This record gives sequence, C-alpha cells and structure tokens, in this order.
Amino acid sequence: MKNLKRVVYNSNFYKPTALLTHKLVEIVGDIIGNIQLRTSKQLIISGSSRLACQQWKLALKDVPHPDKGRLLFAAIRNRRWVEWAVFSACYLLQMGYQPTIIYSRQKIRQLYGEKQNSFWTSALSLPYFQWIDLDPLMTDDPAKTEFDVFAQERAHLVAAYDLEVEEYEPEQSPGEYEIAYQAAQSMLKRYAGAVYNILSQHSDQRLICPSGLIAESQSFYEVAMRLNHEAIYVESWSLRPGHNIWNLNHPALEYDIEGWMRSLGKWTDEIARDTQDYMAFREGQKVNRQGWLDNFHQVQLTTKDQSLPPELKAFLQRPGALVLLGTNVIGDSSTLRRQTLFRSQQAWLSEVIAFFKQHTELNLIIRTHPDELWANARVRLKDIARIYAGNASNIYIIGSEDKINTFSLTDLIDVCLAWVSNVGLDMALRGKPVIMAAKPKYTGLNIVYEPTDKETYFHMIEHFAANTAKIDEEAIRMGKMYHHIVFKLLSLEADDAKYQSANYRLGDQYRRDEQHKFYRILAGELDNYGQPKQV
Repeated sequence: MKNLKRVVYNSNFYKPTALLTHKLVEIVGDIIGNIQLRTSKQLIISGSSRLACQQWKLALKDVPHPDKGRLLFAAIRNRRWVEWAVFSACYLLQMGYQPTIIYSRQKIRQLYGEKQNSFWTSALSLPYFQWIDLDPLMTDDPAKTEFDVFAQERAHLVAAYDLEVEEYEPEQSPGEYEIAYQAAQSMLKRYAGAVYNILSQHSDQRLICPSGLIAESQSFYEVAMRLNHEAIYVESWSLRPGHNIWNLNHPALEYDIEGWMRSLGKWTDEIARDTQDYMAFREGQKVNRQGWLDNFHQVQLTTKDQSLPPELKAFLQRPGALVLLGTNVIGDSSTLRRQTLFRSQQAWLSEVIAFFKQHTELNLIIRTHPDELWANARVRLKDIARIYAGNASNIYIIGSEDKINTFSLTDLIDVCLAWVSNVGLDMALRGKPVIMAAKPKYTGLNIVYEPTDKETYFHMIEHFAANTAKIDEEAIRMGKMYHHIVFKLLSLEADDAKYQSANYRLGDQYRRDEQHKFYRILAGELDNYGQPKQV
C-alpha cells in the first residue's frame, strides 16, 4: 500500500490572485450595495453575506410577533451552512415561526474571528431570535459516556470526509488520518452531549439541520434519533445548481425512496418521458422538453457517438466477455456508510483486478468516475487501478479526464460492476446485468444484483460473462420511477445558484414558488414529499 501515497492530490491549492480578486469584488459589491440600501431600501448587488444580512433585517423590520411556534436551527459545519441557517430562520420568521439558533461560539470564532462587522455580529441583532451556545454544555471529561461507541464508529466517517479519502483507509493519508480520527471522536462526543441537553429541553420543537451525515451534524442526527425528536435534514444538490434536498428524520442523502414511491403512486407517461429524456441527456443528446435538464450537471465529457480512441478500439477486439467496472468519486458524501462486501473502493479494485488477472479469458474495462476531475478529487482511482493492474493485457483503464462517454460502451459489454454509482442503474435500464459491490441508493428495486458475500459476487461475474440475463419489466419500471424521483422531484430550487448567502434576499418581491414550497416542507406545513398533510 505504500505506493498509494503518490496518488493523493492536493485539492486545496488556491492562487493568491484569485483570493485577492474575490476580496476586491466583495468590497466593491458592498460599496454599491450600501448605497442601494440607503437610497431605495433595495439590495440588487451585494459583495458580502454581512450586507445581505442587513437587507434581511430591513425586510423583518415590521414583521409581526411570530405565532406559529418555535423552530430549532443548527448553525454548524462552515460559513455556508451557518449563513444558510440564519437566512432560513429569517425566512420562516416571516412565515410566523420563532427561530432558535443552536451554535458553537468557538466554531463561530474560527469562521469569523473577533471582527465587529462580521456576518455573525450583524445576525445577532435580528428580531425575535433566540440563541443557544453549545460550548457551555460541552465537556472534555474523558470518562466513558453514553455516546462513546457512536463517536468511535462515526469518527471514521468524519475523518475520511474531511481528508477526502475513504473510511478505514489510513494509507491514503498516513499520519493525518489518525489525527483527524481522534479529533473527530472527541468532537462528536462533546457535541452529542450538548445537543442531548438542548433537545431534551425543547422536545416539541422541530429541528432543521444540515446533512445528518457530515461533521457535527452526525451528533445532531444521533441525538434526535435516540430522543425520537422530529428533525429535517438539508443538503446542497450539486446535480442541479441552486437546488437543495431534504429528508425527515433521516440524513438528506438517504432519500427515502420507499416513501417517495408511495407518494408518487402510479406509473405515468410523464415518468416514462422524463426517464427517456434523462437517459438521452446522459448520452450527450440535446433535450429541451420542459427545460428541467437545462442546468443539470452533465457528468459525461462528450457524446455517446464520439469516436473511441484507437487503443480502446484495439482492446475491444480481444476475444472473450467484456465487463465494465464503474467507480464513485472518493470524497463524495453520497458514498458514506455504503460498504457491504468490501471495506472500500480501493479494496474492491484490488480484489476485482486480482480476479481478472487470474481469469485472462475475461476482459475488464475500469471506468473511473468523470467527476473526479470536476470535483478535483484528492484520491484518483485511475492511478490506484493502474498500480494494481500492472501490465495485465486484459484490463483497460479509462481515466476521469478521458473524453469517452461511458454509454458508448453499453452495446459492447456483457456485464457491469458498480460500487454505488448511478452507472449501475443506468446500465440496468439499458438491459445489462449489474452486480453491486456496495449498497446503492436504489437498493431493493430488484433491478441490480446485490450479492451478500464475496464468493457469490465473483461467481456472478463468471456466470453473467457466459450467460445472458433478462431484467424483469417491473424492475425496469421501478428503476425508471427512481430516476424520476431522484433527478426531477427530490430537489427544489430553493438556494442561490452558487450557494452564496451574499445573494440571498428576503421579502415578497424576491419570493420564488419552489423556494416557498421548500420552506413549507421544512416547517412541517407540507409532508416530506411536498404534499398537503393528511388530516
């Protein structure tokens, strides 16, 4: 594993000129914005979140006393989520809810320093807000607590996410991982104890919290789950800029597909058309129906019809069955806690490649996720796969930077292997047998194979390499419903396109229908699927 240190990239490199440019834009934007607020009480241009907060105050100047009850907001993780929590509290205050902000003063100091003109100092004078500081409720007592086991287990997740590596794979970041793990363990335990104290005293107040999977939000989720405390978790949705997703009583990225299926009801022609549009979009075709895919993140770097490189064309001439393996991006929060057969993607690649080295009559194409490049992933699986593959002639590796549309291989492959990537579902919908190495979000739809042990996993590879498989039509229909839910219904355009709070505005003139629907869901006025609650 020593060689793997060389494939860890530095994804935190910023050019000083870019930082200077950003600061200048912020200063100029605030100068113009201050003039606008003084002369017209409107804010069109704002360089900073602090100035945006001034606009929120003006919008709340004559807000009546809230009478719909109190909501709790977790202002945690980073500036993006602290500022989102405060704005969301302002929005729901306008709707009649009294906000309580839960925060850590130490964390706020790390984010904003001691400046007297920061976003945070501006936010502290918002009307009707209650503020609860976690810090006095935290303890560093090393004695065993009821959250020890939780913290020991989940600290791996925090350390891996922060370092952009995989859980239980310290070799990817030697030394750093152990330090991050110990710090995360302490943090989770301290936060959990403090959150337990707060939620116990506010048992009838819904909690609105980021993620539920990342950083300190895990402590909020753990405590809320133990206390059966109603909580809704929110996450950014990078597939559709400006969209957020949510989930009631479970981490936002867990989706609750079963509940969405019940809410969606029967199969419709619209679902069929949406699925066909999405599949065509992924293949690089232009799709304009209803415009819902106009700003969708395109993973593929080229079209399905683009000519393949000569080396790959030559590889495809080899005799024997062809297997496609599609990876996920390491560091993507949607991959967290999905391991089943293998402890990590790295371990999966190691064992699968070893299997194909022993079965030279079979051919393997490894397609590393194109978003490794887009996300500037710290660990690149292409390089790890090359180390394991060596000079094996029956293994071909496509890197994230290679301009090859994954679906140009659909008609050529016999079977697909996936971790939890949507490439598994996509290939299954195109009629290919798919074997999962971990637990995907589309688990239980019976459209992919999910072996429960490694012996069965590798036996399935041999079986489907030699035998054709027919996917049940009902399973395909369920897979298409999943597509419709996740890629069209699951998110709402409730945020800024760049997720910058400096661009948040409050007031009826700025109100957007999807944003208002989103906040009605957060408040509990609509159910988890955006529908009126059943009486």
